[in-house]
Amino acid sequence: SVNWMMDTERTAEKPETLEEQYERVKKLTNKSHVMQYGQVSIFDKEYVSDFQGDGGKLSVAAPGLAQGLRTSVVDARNVKLNQLYLNYAESGSAADAELLMEEIKARRAVQSLGSSIAELALGSTLDEQAPAEIAWTPELLACHEQAVDAFGSSCGWDEGRLVLAKTLYQLCDRTSGNAAPILKALGGACKGTTLGTRAELIV
Repeated sequence: SVNWMMDTERTAEKPETLEEQYERVKKLTNKSHVMQYGQVSIFDKEYVSDFQGDGGKLSVAAPGLAQGLRTSVVDARNVKLNQLYLNYAESGSAADAELLMEEIKARRAVQSLGSSIAELALGSTLDEQAPAEIAWTPELLACHEQAVDAFGSSCGWDEGRLVLAKTLYQLCDRTSGNAAPILKALGGACKGTTLGTRAELIV
């Protein structure tokens, strides 16, 4: 159905929410099923103009969200943390506070794991700033592949630990492609931290 595109064009000058568009398009469409997916209760109040068009014509803030958020940019890796913070800021509930603290603790654990691996592999921590551009060589690629596979076996990958793929690259760069000290460090740093299931990592 193209009804949703036509509706967007017709209401371009009006502040229409996703929920309003969904209800309107559902009534207009009879040859296919109009569906909603994802966190509907959160995003239904967002305006269509926040996702389509240049956003220059509508300046009305979505209900329940601070006006300042419209001009902010959140790193993709921080979306979950940002949403948990907003949930807590809006509700102030103990349950939302607990969820936020759990996410912060999980992030700290990942940072600590990365530091431990670097200490064991190099005898020192890595520089805070990673290289702006990653320059792959056959040696670094082979080292990184070994390190990624060994991390999956020794520690286990999950969404929060994916940031450590860059740490493994930095270690391979510092060891000039020698994976041996990195593999040894993984065995020591990851004792007792292995996840129940191993996630696949695409680099």
